[in-house]
Amino acid sequence: MRGAGFGDSTTNFGWTVGTGLEVGLSETLSLKAEYLFADLGKEDFGVANSVAVIPLNAAFDAKIHIVRIGLNYRF
Repeated sequence: MRGAGFGDSTTNFGWTVGTGLEVGLSETLSLKAEYLFADLGKEDFGVANSVAVIPLNAAFDAKIHIVRIGLNYRF
């Protein structure tokens, strides 16, 4: 656990997995779709409160789902 504050920074490592598909619609057009899942780990935060004696704790679990769709035009 680490304290939160201005200028507080760390580097977290994680992993990503995904899949994609592209289908030709014509000679010049294609439609594509992609899915990505990224897990960047969990970070615990402690916030010292000057008013209350009880410290405040929180956790951030960075799991991200990304879906992309697109239309390609070939010259």
